[in-house]
Amino acid sequence: MPPSLTSDERDLIAALREPIAPVRTAVGYRIALMLVAVVMVILPLIYLAIVALACYGLYWHATENASVFSSMHGRHSGKGAFLTYVGPLVIGGILVLFLFKPLFAPRGKRNDPITLDPAKEPGLFAFVERLCTSMDAPVPRRIDVTCEVNASAGFRRGMTSMLGNDLVLTIGLPLAAGTSVRQLTGVLAHEFGHFAQGAAMRANYVVRTVNHWFARVVYQRDVLDEWLVRVTEAAGNLHIALAIVMQLARAMVWLSRRVLWVLMMIGQLVSSLMSRQMEFDADRSAVRVVGHEHFSSMLRELPVICLAERGALHDLRAAWREKRLGDDLPALIEANLRQVPAEMRESAVSDGMAGNTSMYDSHPPTRDRIAAAKAEGGKGIFAAEGPASRLFRDFPALCRRTTLAWYRESAGLEVTATNLVSTAELLAQSASDEQAQHARSRWFGGLWADVLLLQPGSRTESDTAPAVRLSAARTALEVCAPGAIAAHGEFAAAETAVVQPSIAAALISAGMTIDPREFGLSAA
Repeated sequence: MPPSLTSDERDLIAALREPIAPVRTAVGYRIALMLVAVVMVILPLIYLAIVALACYGLYWHATENASVFSSMHGRHSGKGAFLTYVGPLVIGGILVLFLFKPLFAPRGKRNDPITLDPAKEPGLFAFVERLCTSMDAPVPRRIDVTCEVNASAGFRRGMTSMLGNDLVLTIGLPLAAGTSVRQLTGVLAHEFGHFAQGAAMRANYVVRTVNHWFARVVYQRDVLDEWLVRVTEAAGNLHIALAIVMQLARAMVWLSRRVLWVLMMIGQLVSSLMSRQMEFDADRSAVRVVGHEHFSSMLRELPVICLAERGALHDLRAAWREKRLGDDLPALIEANLRQVPAEMRESAVSDGMAGNTSMYDSHPPTRDRIAAAKAEGGKGIFAAEGPASRLFRDFPALCRRTTLAWYRESAGLEVTATNLVSTAELLAQSASDEQAQHARSRWFGGLWADVLLLQPGSRTESDTAPAVRLSAARTALEVCAPGAIAAHGEFAAAETAVVQPSIAAALISAGMTIDPREFGLSAA
């Protein structure tokens, strides 16, 4: 162990008492992985074959059909020959251009991660090294942190890192803020389980890279797409023949993307089958480290943490209206996690357990993962307790640094030091607003109107008169409350019946597909 470790860090490392039994994958599964990787390599080759076919078709037409000008006779033969020869050249040229575009399109800008310094976080790096050793997994060469409710493992420099064990571990700080050290260790063990999968991890990386590239081919739009739309519209104003040619060109581009969409869906289907099995294998590694109960509790808790994240983002949107933001997003998520009502927590856990997996999902259903963890059984080798933030030297400072980077890069906000306020201050303001809302609800019995008409009055009445009238109004409110509450409910229902169809109509007019039942409408 490094001599600079604290006693608490030494205790955490010592809690990893012994190595776990490695998770072995069947030979048939490894062969299937290789076959999947081969399929994923073949799919881009099919794309290149389509590009080559389009280029050859364009070349063949340009060289073989030039005689059309001499074979046509009559008054309009020149125009007909020109349209017959040049039209396919324009259509084919545009098609080839759009097929070549994804091969050279630059990648989107990636946010620079917050990379941890081993000298500043020696305890975490030593703990990770011990955990990897106990799992017979390669040690990551870099550890990054983010503000996402997630953790991941991958190759540090993409394809160039596949030949060795040049790996990077990414930890979402909200996980560390909202879980126990045993739960977070289970998450890390799951990721190191992927590290230990070796060939499977490399095959999965190739698959995900190809899938991502196909998604760019099918869905990415840029200035060239905008240019084609403008040219098509302009051609329609010049001549009907030009309009037909440009519309056919757009149709060919659309058709080529549909063909590529089919290839993409085939790739996603094949890779999803492999990915789900990899998750089960990584889960087995995690269970052998922390035990099935703690790992299962982590899986059940994840939807609740995501719910708390949405609450924290809602708080930030409200604060940003005043150009203020909390300086510690993980702390804000953790505070929202503590405030999640019991019924909402139960609902989130129930929804997470009841979720179904489609053929294209990369992860198995939570209930299946928990069932598999229970079948694996065991109490694990790591039994330390306490918050997961124990793994970090200065967790609040790291969270503040990562939060500022998240605001500027992921959220795209122009944030300076003057915009940042203590998260504790935001939480106090949120608690005060919530107390005011509860007091308002108690006073008005749920009949508060957001719009009030203020009528200026004279100052002829005594200082005690307003209090007397307010007390009388409160008494009258209690008397008529039952009928008013019923009327208020009827009004809310009527308002929903009017507003929801309008929202549905707006979405449909925007070209979106909706579920009529979500808007209180019949399927017809």
